[in-house]
Amino acid sequence: MKRIDILFRRHRENLFRFFLFIITVTILVFLLPTERKFGFEYRKGAPWMHQDLIAPFDFAIQKNSDIIQKQKDSIQQQANVFYRFRDELFMELDSSFNQNIELAFEKFADTANLKSEAMNDLNFYLDSLRLVYSNIMHQGVIDTLLIDDEAGNRKITLLRNNVAHTIDKKLPKPDKAEMQLRKKINTFNLEDQVLKDFLNHLNISQYVRPTAVYDKQTTADNLENLTKSLSTTSGMIQRGQRIVSRGELITNNTYQIIESLRKEYESEQGVGRVKDWLIVGKIIVISLAIGVLFLFLIYFRREVLKHRVKSYFIVFLLLLMVLAAGLTSDADNINIYVVPIAIMPIIIQIFYDPRLAIFVHMVTIVIIGFIVPNPFKFVFIQFVVGVVAILSLRNMHRRQQIFFAALAVFTTYSLVYLGLGMMQEGDITKIDPMQFAWFAGNSMLVLWTYPLIYLFEKMFGFLSDVTLMEMADTNHPLLRKLNEKAPGTFQHSMQVANLAEAVIRRIGGNPSLVRTGALYHDIGKMKNPEYFIENQVPNRNPHDKHTFEESANIIINHVKDGIKMAKQYNLPKPVVDFIRTHHGDGLVQYFYRSHVNQFPEDIVDETKFRYPGPTPFSKETGVVMMADSVEAASRSLKTMNEQTIDNLVDNIISYIIGEDQLDDADITFRDINIAKSIFKDKLKNIYHARIEYPEENNKQPAAEPENA
Repeated sequence: MKRIDILFRRHRENLFRFFLFIITVTILVFLLPTERKFGFEYRKGAPWMHQDLIAPFDFAIQKNSDIIQKQKDSIQQQANVFYRFRDELFMELDSSFNQNIELAFEKFADTANLKSEAMNDLNFYLDSLRLVYSNIMHQGVIDTLLIDDEAGNRKITLLRNNVAHTIDKKLPKPDKAEMQLRKKINTFNLEDQVLKDFLNHLNISQYVRPTAVYDKQTTADNLENLTKSLSTTSGMIQRGQRIVSRGELITNNTYQIIESLRKEYESEQGVGRVKDWLIVGKIIVISLAIGVLFLFLIYFRREVLKHRVKSYFIVFLLLLMVLAAGLTSDADNINIYVVPIAIMPIIIQIFYDPRLAIFVHMVTIVIIGFIVPNPFKFVFIQFVVGVVAILSLRNMHRRQQIFFAALAVFTTYSLVYLGLGMMQEGDITKIDPMQFAWFAGNSMLVLWTYPLIYLFEKMFGFLSDVTLMEMADTNHPLLRKLNEKAPGTFQHSMQVANLAEAVIRRIGGNPSLVRTGALYHDIGKMKNPEYFIENQVPNRNPHDKHTFEESANIIINHVKDGIKMAKQYNLPKPVVDFIRTHHGDGLVQYFYRSHVNQFPEDIVDETKFRYPGPTPFSKETGVVMMADSVEAASRSLKTMNEQTIDNLVDNIISYIIGEDQLDDADITFRDINIAKSIFKDKLKNIYHARIEYPEENNKQPAAEPENA
């Protein structure tokens, strides 16, 4: 049992990598569909590059989606509109109209002094008006005209007692029906003006109401049935029939036949042993793809695999993109190019580096290629877009850079799609303009990168350049407090930041991280600022009241106090690491040597004069240690010239190396030599020699100008 425990601890990291690999492959196998894949790549307008394609089975030629859509649009424009006739309302209105006409006639006959012949004529015309009214209302008056002028060829089907009657002409609305009745009155041949006025003033409008109501459900059901009955095929291909020969140009018709074969081939789900082989093949392919990614991490980014959260995050993003692509490809009304796959390389580049971002992006789009149609086209477009997205955000320091990146993504999508479309179609007018709308939606989603960066920083403990730039602002509460309580330390930190950043920009690394870390590395001195020489006033040293051990303890504690302050202000761990490591586990030399010199016979406990560590473990922390030591020591030089500065830098760096302080840092001797050269040049510029002005004869020496 003990041996197993030892073996487990020894190979714990390898086991972690193995289980992460297995879990990733398992999830991807579950996400990817288990279906047969058409084994040929082809493009419209390009020659067929494979052997002659012979139909392996009988299949129908599917119509082009554009043709089907046009047929659906035609059906929708010509489909009948259904209205339901309201018999009870018709009889009620007809009866009321007749009664109103009768009452009006009787009242008019009592008051009007007309001849019997005129009254007989009026009665005849009223009967004619009743008949016309009844015919119009029984034919059907609709409540609203749903057929617009452009689709006037759509017929109306009127339902009377659930019996459908197709009507070739439009049915009138109430105002049109009333107009027809008024026209009928105007056709009456009446010589007496009194009779004409009586007929014109009849109250007709209140009896002209819709007798046919639009039946929305029946209209929709009829349209659905007509659409379903639409044939989606345009012929058959028999087994053994030659579809296309090698080198033959793929025309529109040939392309549609090959597409029909592909869809039919991939739609046949494997059963039994066939399905088992499909799953085995899927496992092999996905394992190889993920295996290549893990090999890249092992050989070139081992530090990522050592950091479990960083490994989890890469796998999380990969699975998230594959899942989004899978869901989108299954949706009928969503285009695959709306998935913002470019977000993934952008985020990985911000939190890691561009090379890893490109590699993860490539593996991801290759895996997604097994889900989407036209995989070559998809992979090519996404590869170009991903590279452009990475290059457009190499160093993200400002928010507006996200907008430029989104614009670059949209432009790249559009140009690549336009180029491929012209290659395939040979006609720019045949390119689908709606595709550019999907690209615009994709670019808008890329803008979510900024809030996602903040979210992932909180979830996974990452640190982006945007956050580092915000922290490096001297108006940050902690830096402002440092400037107020320990102004000398603040100026020292600014100089260290400038030196360290200059070195990192030459030897490689994260300039934003090293600058921010340098600004915060000495915040612990705020607790006892007067005990540090850069904050002391002349002729006043509080260390005179303490023993060497006590003074050393006060100096050492500024590291511990800095860590506590950093936690109070929620500084990120990578920044806190600069506080922990900027002195490593070295000695407080001044007080250690003073104690040894004053008490030569005593046995000195070095641990009381040694910083707790750890030593620097990255290029950035190692550079800050060197810059801190060099800048602090340069302030003690009594003579400032090229020789003294060169000797100082060489001695300080040699001492740090001799104390093994840089053994764990990823820094080479070449990097150290470059750092020494930069330190020397910078310090010489800081402490440049001033011109000594000659004195004039018989006059007092002039005061030295401030800018000398």
